[in-house]
Amino acid sequence: MATKKVATNIVSLADRRPKTRAERMAGKSFYEIYPMPFFNSEKLLAWDVQPSGSYTADIETGREYAQQFLATCDMTNGWSSLLPKIANDMVAGGSRTGTWPDGRPRSNGVVIGFMGEITGYVMWAISLTGTPPGGAA
Repeated sequence: MATKKVATNIVSLADRRPKTRAERMAGKSFYEIYPMPFFNSEKLLAWDVQPSGSYTADIETGREYAQQFLATCDMTNGWSSLLPKIANDMVAGGSRTGTWPDGRPRSNGVVIGFMGEITGYVMWAISLTGTPPGGAA
């Protein structure tokens, strides 16, 4: 009885599978992974913003920056570590821009707009679940 010859082309699927996000991002800084207009990779700052002088315009700029930041959320630990870094750099850079006529410190509108927008999204997320993170009521 004659035997039939069967072609045995073996393909290594490991060579053809798509790379994971971790593999694609290995060795890149968050400045490269999540490019934001308020990042300064040369100074290693996650918040490097100079107010324009118009409080109203600065509030809107801060809101836009927050929306851009939230749009990059990829549900990774790397992304979740960015907001504390941003807040740290806001504080370290000074979030005050002079004083009001009565002597009280005047806040930076970009910072207020950014944090106000983030707060709005946090409140929205809590409203969906009915419970804040950590389960506190």
